[in-house]
Amino acid sequence: MGPILRVLARAMAWWGKKRVLLGIPLTVKDLDGKEPEVFGVFEKALKLLEKHAPSELGRIRRAFSRIIVAEVPLFRAAYFSTHAWCVVNWDPKKPAPSPAQVAALLSHEATHHRLGRLGFGYRQAERVRVERACSRAALRLSHRLPGRDAGIGVSRSHLHWIAPDALSDERQLQAGLAALKKQGASRLQLWVADWVGRRLQEKRQRQMGNAE
Repeated sequence: MGPILRVLARAMAWWGKKRVLLGIPLTVKDLDGKEPEVFGVFEKALKLLEKHAPSELGRIRRAFSRIIVAEVPLFRAAYFSTHAWCVVNWDPKKPAPSPAQVAALLSHEATHHRLGRLGFGYRQAERVRVERACSRAALRLSHRLPGRDAGIGVSRSHLHWIAPDALSDERQLQAGLAALKKQGASRLQLWVADWVGRRLQEKRQRQMGNAE
């Protein structure tokens, strides 16, 4: 994810209610009193994996140093490789996702970790291939879990959504700016974030050109 989203993730990691569930640190931030529900759903999701897919639970433990749950409507979930954090969006105004859905999301993001260790990057040209591999891994897992229809639905909907335009650098930048705006950033702060984001994109493109 982009630098703007990494800053937001750091802020979410430090402020919030914290617990350790089945060996995985979990932080829940500002969800209108829904924090107990969130902890409950994630505990059920991890126990579902412990019973029906223990190897996948082990992979998730190795992938994430922390799971962060907050209202971040610009994505379903995201993996931040710098700190090995998994950030999951939770809308307190909507019905809670099922444990099977949460398990599928965690499996998807843990696959990002595994692909990164295998040498895959997340440059614009690679993103469609990487996202499809992650969604297919989550789909395979969902077939092994009780209540699998919910997890299968999440993974299939993401597979249908994946497209080069949806995963472009510009779309990533706009998503970060939208998140900052939702957090109450001023026009000046948004302008600075936009300027910095575009300069970083240009720097990455120059580095890629020099490497080719």
